[in-house]
Amino acid sequence: MWRATEVFARAAGYRKLAIYVRASNTLGQAYYRTLGFAECGRLRAQVVIDGVTDDELVMELRLD
Repeated sequence: MWRATEVFARAAGYRKLAIYVRASNTLGQAYYRTLGFAECGRLRAQVVIDGVTDDELVMELRLD
């Protein structure tokens, strides 16, 4: 699915893709880094799940 998304985005002229990943999701962050995403921001205390507050990392992949 990722490859289809990337092919579509490039063909459509997208300049970048952006995603949100919870700061506690280190495995997810590592996976997105293997695809070329890099952290570009942080939303502090953005989510509360089961009473636990977590930040959201903003990651981007520049396509240009």
